[in-house]
Amino acid sequence: MTNKEIVKKILDEYNLKHKMEISKIDISQKLLVVMKNHIGKANAVSRNDLFKKLYNVEEDTNNLEHWFIWNQTKKAMHNIRKTTKCFISMRRTSGANFEFFVVEDRNDAKEYVDVINKNIHQMKSMIGRAIKAADENWSEQNWELTKSNLKKLNYHKKVNEIKTDKLLTEPEEKVEFKNENVAIEKPKFRFWK
Repeated sequence: MTNKEIVKKILDEYNLKHKMEISKIDISQKLLVVMKNHIGKANAVSRNDLFKKLYNVEEDTNNLEHWFIWNQTKKAMHNIRKTTKCFISMRRTSGANFEFFVVEDRNDAKEYVDVINKNIHQMKSMIGRAIKAADENWSEQNWELTKSNLKKLNYHKKVNEIKTDKLLTEPEEKVEFKNENVAIEKPKFRFWK
């Protein structure tokens, strides 16, 4: 890579980061305007409606661009919580659906505290698993993705369609790819046995 290419790459990365910061500021300003109509949980707005109000388009959760925009929106909400006196809270309505509103009283604040406490509990659980993995040398044990593992992760619907307990097994065969005298082994996995 030439010096000119390195400088261009650095500038491109800087410009992208700068654009992301600008977009976060723009989104924050829009959020502050929209959220004036959603004070208190009685006036909460759904994620889909909030997306529509901010970007004038229906949210498509399968669209990668919409996912990125929503991710920036969440960062903007976090920024607003940290830097202004507008505290945007959320509550789970069903499944992965959330509603958003500006905290008006302690009952509204409790909704946010409950979500955060649930996240804290899940993080503490993962800390325990990390320590258990180290203590029991999990790195040296056989790793398998099985139906029972998936059931623990609440993948019931898809798990019931699987005929066997083993999903990923040892590689069927080793395939070698050669590139300038360097052999790379790439395993082919069987998903059904």
